[in-house]
Amino acid sequence: MNYHDTLNFIYSFSDFERNGTFSRTEDPYFTRFRALMRLLNNPQNTYPTIHIAGTKGKGSVSALIESAMRANNYQTGLYTSPDLHTLRERIMIQGKPISEEETCELAEEVQAAIARMPVELASGLITFEIITAMAFLAFAKRHVHIAIIETGLGGRLDPTNIIQPVLCIITSISFDHMAILGGTIRQIAGEKAGIIKDNGLVIVSAEHPDALEVIQQTAAKRAAQIISVTGSSGAVSDEHTYIYPEQEYSVYKENGRFFQKFQIIHAEQHISCSIPLLGAHQRQNAGAALAAVQTLNTKGFPANIERTAFGFATVQWPARLQLVGESPLIFIDGAHNADSLQKTLQTICKDIPYQRMHILAGSLKDKDIAGMTQILRQESVRLHSLVICEKFSPRAAAAEIWQEHLAEWPEEEDPNIQYADLFEAGLYLIEENAKPDDLILITGSLYLAAIALQHIATTRKDSAAASITIYGQDHA
Repeated sequence: MNYHDTLNFIYSFSDFERNGTFSRTEDPYFTRFRALMRLLNNPQNTYPTIHIAGTKGKGSVSALIESAMRANNYQTGLYTSPDLHTLRERIMIQGKPISEEETCELAEEVQAAIARMPVELASGLITFEIITAMAFLAFAKRHVHIAIIETGLGGRLDPTNIIQPVLCIITSISFDHMAILGGTIRQIAGEKAGIIKDNGLVIVSAEHPDALEVIQQTAAKRAAQIISVTGSSGAVSDEHTYIYPEQEYSVYKENGRFFQKFQIIHAEQHISCSIPLLGAHQRQNAGAALAAVQTLNTKGFPANIERTAFGFATVQWPARLQLVGESPLIFIDGAHNADSLQKTLQTICKDIPYQRMHILAGSLKDKDIAGMTQILRQESVRLHSLVICEKFSPRAAAAEIWQEHLAEWPEEEDPNIQYADLFEAGLYLIEENAKPDDLILITGSLYLAAIALQHIATTRKDSAAASITIYGQDHA
């Protein structure tokens, strides 16, 4: 198969990410996926893994751990989803996506294994399982020292949950995918906690009381040890707790990127960190990543703190409050629920100087648009104009959905609200209103963020835009 044929093969299976109709079989034994992996000789069992679940933050934590371990001279694998521009971004080895040729070879091997499966099992396979199998196989073929594996959806019934990791991590938990994972924090936390293994280790940076209770109960049932990450400086700093004091940090700009510098306290040791990811939630994510690296240090993976700090400072994780333009400042952020958008806007208002804000937003129709519009109405944001992009994806929310909730905006507070079909038209409307000392935020969906990154990388000439890396374009 050539690369085009390979993509057609992968997406020929039931692809819930693209069609928006999520479904899963209540099969905690992963019968069909285990059958496929057996035919591939279970490559996932040939290297150590870290398994990460959570509503938000799991990608950032994964990227930070990978960058830190690579800086410590380990051969790393990183499996995340979704991708921004090319499927190959999901399967990273040594910080680079696998090649088109490698993708084709992996797909052919998986295809041959599927041909040997019983028809009743093969017919139920989904695209995510095919890509996961390819990732597990790629890491084995490239002899990685350790692979960081992010769950796709939930945890308990996620295909990645067949691995036996060195440690698990559960990040922040909030409302998302409620139709599948449950309508309460406790139900969602129960799905995420499904990755905890018997007699295992789990690093927990989730802080919602209901989520913590469920995770603690699950860990107790499975005799698993919990390592805590918290922003509360009042917490006891012992060998099982990592603290990132919430108010003790500074933000600076260097080489076209914004960084935040802070300390993480562990067992009375103060560890300095600097990361090109902004916000208290990213300090929380760095705490989880540092806890993981230091735990690995006791599991046969020696790591130097200076190299770890270098890995944190050089991490690449795009579309997370990423600076892509200057004068006015332009940020892209993939926040796609109310909790994420709240954190993004709090970070901007607190840490980035600007006069007025302009937002170009778009969301998938199954997201909490009511909650997101409530967040946009905060007085502290100083929102001057808002443009809604409607047709950046087949699953994008139509103008009528936004209008229903934006109509509740009090007239005296109403910013200049406009609508645009395509991203380029929306950005033009925003830039018409923006002055050099203003700030433009493009947000609401990673799908919109991907389009924005592609457009800005090819149309703007400043240093921030020049820092954008596009690895390919599968989804044009």
